Amino acid sequence: MPDSALGLVKTEFRGLTVERYDSVADLAALERRPVRLLLVEQEAAELEADLGLPALDAVAAHTLALSYRDEALAARFLERALMREDSARIGFLPVNLQLDCWLSTLRLLLLGHPSVPQSLFRRLHRPRPAADGGDTAEAALPLTRRERQVLELASLGKQNKLIAADLSLSEHTVKLHMHNIIRKMGATNRTEAVSRFLAARHACASA
Repeated sequence: MPDSALGLVKTEFRGLTVERYDSVADLAALERRPVRLLLVEQEAAELEADLGLPALDAVAAHTLALSYRDEALAARFLERALMREDSARIGFLPVNLQLDCWLSTLRLLLLGHPSVPQSLFRRLHRPRPAADGGDTAEAALPLTRRERQVLELASLGKQNKLIAADLSLSEHTVKLHMHNIIRKMGATNRTEAVSRFLAARHACASA
């Protein structure tokens, strides 16, 4: 993080201890310290095997986020993150946001609410033909056919209004379906439900 950005963070979030480390290896100093947010710059992630995730496990950070410019790299980072049990704690911070949006996203990360830009989900989305017998990631989920349709469209980054139009439903009905999807999948929010859906699809594609 540039000195200017670091200074801005210290000014905006007074009382917050902010430290910068030049390499992932230097994070060993944080091994036994509680960390609210570990923000990894794209350049550091590129240097680590598996895009940095194994090397970062030693740090007990409540939230882990990738600060990125290259969306293709961020999508690969997300793909690996979705294969982890703790994927719900991993978020993303694009550096090309307007300043107020950048600070708002950073504030959410600090509060333990990681976000994933829908554009990254769309990069991962790869429609696949059903396997023999219909044994697909979607079929394995404990969802009704309509709920699977809603989740499929949500994974494309579509909001409820567009999903409702595509399926000829009311927006209220889509909200109810999404509520049921989140509950049935044991997720805490829409983003986590989509993450689990894409992780299941990736697992089937890799099998």
